[in-house]
Amino acid sequence: MLDEGLIHRSELTWVTDPELLLPGEDAASGEIRDAIHWIQIYGELIGMTSSLLERAEPTVRGMHQEAANEARETQRLLRAQRQQYETRYDFWRDRAAALTRHGS
Repeated sequence: MLDEGLIHRSELTWVTDPELLLPGEDAASGEIRDAIHWIQIYGELIGMTSSLLERAEPTVRGMHQEAANEARETQRLLRAQRQQYETRYDFWRDRAAALTRHGS
């Protein structure tokens, strides 16, 4: 039997730890094309989480209190995940700028 508490903690760590990378992401890469690729990936993920949060807000306002409380926790996790994506996006944007400066 799986320890649900362990799964929950590891999921929260992934959502809130900006140092954790997506599969295939190499933070040490010195290739501009890699930086551009990850800027695009994280841009899409930021857009997705922002869209989910925007669409959820009117729904949450119409829920019973107990359901709304749980939904707000989900929104909190989505905001934390979006922050993680924004941190990684900023990392790759800065990396691309540095690689461009050094490549010129």
